[in-house]
Amino acid sequence: MWQRLLLTVRENIPWLKLIQYALFSILLALATLLIDYRILPGFDYIPEIFTATLRLSKNILSTLAGALLTITTFGFSTIMTVLGIYLNNYTPRILTNFMQKKETMKVIGLFSGGFVYCITMLFFLRDQNELVEVIAGAVGVLYSLYAMMYFLWFVRVILTSIQPSNIIADITQRAQSAVGKAKEKYQAKPLDWAEATRDLPQFMIRAPKTGFFDHFDPKALVQALPEGSGFVDILFPMGDHLNESEVMAQVYAKETIPEDALEKAAGAFFIQKQKNADMDYHFAMVQLVEIALRAISPGINDPNTAIHCIHNLADVLGDIAKVDLQVPPTVTKDGWTLRYRDFDLEEELHRTFEQLIHYGKEDLSVMRAIFETLQIIFDEALPGNRPVIAAFEAIVYEAALSAHSGEYDRRKLRRMRLRWPNTDAKQKGETAPMLA
Repeated sequence: MWQRLLLTVRENIPWLKLIQYALFSILLALATLLIDYRILPGFDYIPEIFTATLRLSKNILSTLAGALLTITTFGFSTIMTVLGIYLNNYTPRILTNFMQKKETMKVIGLFSGGFVYCITMLFFLRDQNELVEVIAGAVGVLYSLYAMMYFLWFVRVILTSIQPSNIIADITQRAQSAVGKAKEKYQAKPLDWAEATRDLPQFMIRAPKTGFFDHFDPKALVQALPEGSGFVDILFPMGDHLNESEVMAQVYAKETIPEDALEKAAGAFFIQKQKNADMDYHFAMVQLVEIALRAISPGINDPNTAIHCIHNLADVLGDIAKVDLQVPPTVTKDGWTLRYRDFDLEEELHRTFEQLIHYGKEDLSVMRAIFETLQIIFDEALPGNRPVIAAFEAIVYEAALSAHSGEYDRRKLRRMRLRWPNTDAKQKGETAPMLA
């Protein structure tokens, strides 16, 4: 329940910021009114510099209301302009990255909240003596000063956010964070799954709706199943698309599991309409790949940005290659053993580089970046994962070789090829042999 609530909050952070500052402005107006009406004590302790006659305060609030509404409109136009830059220069998939920044909707919430405060105070102070001293105007001025300082900070955030290097770094950080969360499962001890589930009856957990598999709650899953012990095989990694009624997990247990329990267990799987880069590292990697593809397209022709994206992919794939992927991990909880499917290094390499190879194989600088990235991944990988990388490198080499018929280009491609790490050779200053 709490995970579902947190997921809802995470998806609606931009609008919650607006509601937050709207409520804050209403509470601020209420507190100011109670002080100005002398219902709450404390007015006598406020310095005279923060008090003004009601007539002057009304003039201040009227001016501020118009100014704050104007800047709210300007801030919204600025956000739409930045979204247009993201859409036209990078990829539509990163629009949510900017919208989920706390500064994006906070600036709109601040100025719209200030407008609500000014209008509220003007309405409730309309029948008072024009010469009475109030603090409504001073509070409005202080609020506006804070909002203006935050707007300057927002401008700085925008100027930083539209820089390609910062966008790529932010996406890479999200991907590495998601990979780190997935790697925690691989600390569990592997299990001989075929032997453990042999001769056990099999039951299916089906997707309750169509969407992307965001994550699931192991505790809720186990609580939905009958007491006892058994095995649950989760068939899809997070981020995969599921259709309604598609089998997303298999349950093995000695006792018969009723259909209502299986339907309740399906509620432990969170299926969303959109992918989430904070939970699904595949989505973050797709963002990097799409930025690189657009950069090497003839219309943009910015291979250096593509090379930067490809080099950042090494950080994410290198983290995956450090994991022992021979056997999927299992976790035991309240007698039930859950098996996850997150990392498949061969699939990750093909999914990440196949489009880059297809569209960039004629550009030697792009191919050099791909070979350098594979070399970094290879050097960081566990010994058991290196043959997978070497086999994929051979595929990349053949694809690049087919796009270049000149001997000079082919010679350069041969020099780019993956090399086995050789400590003794490096110490002697020799070159390690290339893979065949």
